Amino acid sequence: MAELIGIDIGSRLVKVVSMEQKQKTVLLDNFLFPLSFAKESSKKIDVEDFFNQISSKISIKRLKDADIAISIPSALVTVLVIDLPKMSKKELEIAAITEARKKMVPTPGPDSIFEYVLLGEVMVGKIARYEVLIIKTENDCIENIFEIFNRFEGVRLALISPTCYSVANLFYKESDFLNKDSAFVDIGHESIDIAIAKKGKLHFYRNIKFGLKDIITHIAGALGVEASVVEKTIKDKGVPEVDINLKDKVKVAEEIMRQKYEASVNADGDSQINLLELRMLWNTEIDRITNEVRRTLIYYRDQTHGSRVDSVFLLGGVATIKGLAPVLVKDIGGDCQPLFPFQNIEKAPQSAQDSFSQEETPLFAAATSLAVSIPLVKKRKETIDFLPEDMKKQRGAVQKQLGLIIIGIIILSFTFLGWLKVYIDNRLLSRTIITLDLEVKKSEKIITMLDQKKQQRRNIDDRLKEVRNILDKRLDMASVLEEVAKATPIDATLKKFTLSPKVVSAPVSRSRRRRPPSKKKASEVLDQNYIVNMDVICFADYGKAVELAERFTEKLEKSNMFEAVSVNVPEMGSIQPSVDGDQGVLLTQQRERFFSIYAELIKVGKE
Repeated sequence: MAELIGIDIGSRLVKVVSMEQKQKTVLLDNFLFPLSFAKESSKKIDVEDFFNQISSKISIKRLKDADIAISIPSALVTVLVIDLPKMSKKELEIAAITEARKKMVPTPGPDSIFEYVLLGEVMVGKIARYEVLIIKTENDCIENIFEIFNRFEGVRLALISPTCYSVANLFYKESDFLNKDSAFVDIGHESIDIAIAKKGKLHFYRNIKFGLKDIITHIAGALGVEASVVEKTIKDKGVPEVDINLKDKVKVAEEIMRQKYEASVNADGDSQINLLELRMLWNTEIDRITNEVRRTLIYYRDQTHGSRVDSVFLLGGVATIKGLAPVLVKDIGGDCQPLFPFQNIEKAPQSAQDSFSQEETPLFAAATSLAVSIPLVKKRKETIDFLPEDMKKQRGAVQKQLGLIIIGIIILSFTFLGWLKVYIDNRLLSRTIITLDLEVKKSEKIITMLDQKKQQRRNIDDRLKEVRNILDKRLDMASVLEEVAKATPIDATLKKFTLSPKVVSAPVSRSRRRRPPSKKKASEVLDQNYIVNMDVICFADYGKAVELAERFTEKLEKSNMFEAVSVNVPEMGSIQPSVDGDQGVLLTQQRERFFSIYAELIKVGKE
């Protein structure tokens, strides 16, 4: 099996894990390096430095033979879970993205891209609906990743996924994990990411703009020293252990003053940070982290109507601060523990890095989860993957070719064994004419059976043609709804959509425009004509409402699906002039206004 490489791009460090999955999972390499940017202001990754750092640890030949998964920075990820009516896969994709554009905060832009996965079914008011997870990122991020890997000529990407989704895959083989809710708290340099998995799949994600960089800045400000001095002290000392009751603030303050006095008397010119004072400042930051985690768990419980998180795992930058994880485990309480990704993975002694202690391995949890997610993608398990569609198809074609080769080998093996058996049988059967006659009769039976099978195949082909003819006449509602969605103005909302067989011509009441009937051949239209009735609502004055109605009608008229489009414009009401800061003088009040659109549905036949 190919080598699996997971690359987790953080805000400050890049973590890389390489492993191999055979009968056992074997760790080959794990290392990290600082993330550098071509321009600090643009946050665009320095491609050359990234290439040099990776290739110095893993040879280009190994990279070309490996399957690589890479993360999307957490700051560029937005997660939304919604429930939708049960529908086809194509309709579900359109509906999921449409709802995401409406409900996601912040609002997605024109360069936003989406991936979704079906979580399962939920009952809403005794009606079964689909529960769908949607994740948004930006197209610039994906292009930056491909710009990096264009430098690695011949290297292939197998997966692009946010670590908030992939981290739960570390436990995909553990049945106990699939029966409970678990939270993953990734404490990074610039933010804290909290992901909650339900039955092994991401159901909730929160990105908190508060990380180790802010903690260092706050402590430096309180101590009145440079942030670099605090960072160096924290790197050396971490969260200091003290032999005093920290709850007794008066006694702690007296002890700090005593230690500072003794330090000033015995000073040799070096300025040092008092460790007891540092620990007290750490307590404030630890309380904030703990409160944010607890608030998130309470919010998740309220949103999911009582679902409780059974386990909390700590990962990421928490591993870089000595003594921080034990304090957080104690303060958060319950089943809270650091996530050690290499706990059940065997190390390859000739390659694996031994420069990291067990307490530091949670730093590599996200990268490890990306690596173990690659086989799941190959098995076509539902997952979030931002690889471009053409690369997904190419990957599927390669997998299909590999499957065909394996099937071909199996067929050839069975064919060879079959011919060997026929040869031996013929040698034995040639001894007597009686046996040969029996074989001839058997052959005749086989020929008769083949003729019967051919006839059955012809019957099946005829039925398939009938089914295809029926399917060709079926109305493609997904395309109709997609066309209506494109035509709907952004300031208007489609309140009601009705499709009914044409009995009489559509009413034309106070119509602003009407398109002449289509002159298409009878063979190019539907066997049954349909009338579309759409009720639309908008919040606007009368002039704006008429403009929206006309714009909606124009877009429908330009479509190849509708003809005889007409509109019932909203009632004007009384004229009450008012002044609007953005729009000037309005003759009518802004309020909810309704208008209706009627059209005949066309379906052009295939060429």
